Amino acid sequence: MEKGMLKEYAGLLLGTIALIISIKSLCDQKLVVVDVKRAVEVTAVMLSKTALSPGEQARVMREFSQQLPHSIEEYAKSHKVTVINAQVFVSQNTFDITSRIVKTTLSEVRHEK
Repeated sequence: MEKGMLKEYAGLLLGTIALIISIKSLCDQKLVVVDVKRAVEVTAVMLSKTALSPGEQARVMREFSQQLPHSIEEYAKSHKVTVINAQVFVSQNTFDITSRIVKTTLSEVRHEK
């Protein structure tokens, strides 16, 4: 009876260790947030302050909107992070990458011309 209990405890211990290792590996994945709505709004406001015609502004916004998902995907791959799309109320940390994504996407749109 004691051997059976020891085997059972050993199995539980190994299962617990495996669970802890699995949870730790999940926690090692870095999460970042991008606020896509804010990215589009910020870009539209920036464009409205330029000398571009309304037609040119619309063209840039179209290209920006098409390039945005690709920029986010490329950022995730190159930085080995998981990107979450969520509304950000306050941004004072490195987890909100919206501004970086806007700059990168606008740079890509300019280079595509």
